[in-house]
Amino acid sequence: MRLTKFKKKIMDDQRLEEITGQLVDIVAAAGSVILEVYETNFDVQTKSDDSPLTVADLSAHKVIDAGLQELTPDIPIISEESETIYTKSENYWLIDPLDGTKEFINKNGEFTVNIALIENQFPTIGIVYHPLEGFAYIGGSKLGAIKIDSSNDQKIISVSQPTTPIRVVASRSHLNDLTETFINSLGSVKTIQAGSSLK
Repeated sequence: MRLTKFKKKIMDDQRLEEITGQLVDIVAAAGSVILEVYETNFDVQTKSDDSPLTVADLSAHKVIDAGLQELTPDIPIISEESETIYTKSENYWLIDPLDGTKEFINKNGEFTVNIALIENQFPTIGIVYHPLEGFAYIGGSKLGAIKIDSSNDQKIISVSQPTTPIRVVASRSHLNDLTETFINSLGSVKTIQAGSSLK
């Protein structure tokens, strides 16, 4: 039994449904600034952890930060590109403005914008947006999971049934020998490689 059951949530289910459309607008706006950079010969910097950083990461962060502050000004925001990387609050937005920066740099299209609302250490809503294709996956503890395409058509999604061979989704940029050894130990498998949270 989850302890979160006994804690008051900052948003009821109706409010979560209300902000879903606004979250789609926020990630779409972030995706637009990302694509503007994607079409240019952008520079690549290196962060202290040796991961790459582009102006697209920073621009998307600013768009999302502004949008979430307007939407829910009382909820802290933790972003991969923010100066504040820790909060004592049990309720906060957790965002990755440009997930898959390596894929973005390699221009293979497999990058996303990710936002999640964490309430009492439990994710209650999340969105993954694919700027290049214009679709979003949205999931919530009371909302189920849906895919919204660029025409705003919605489709309920669910976990697929087991298949033979086993389908294994692995990172495109971070598939190492240890992971490959594990995958091979599973027997008959079909490996699908993808970047970012598209996995």
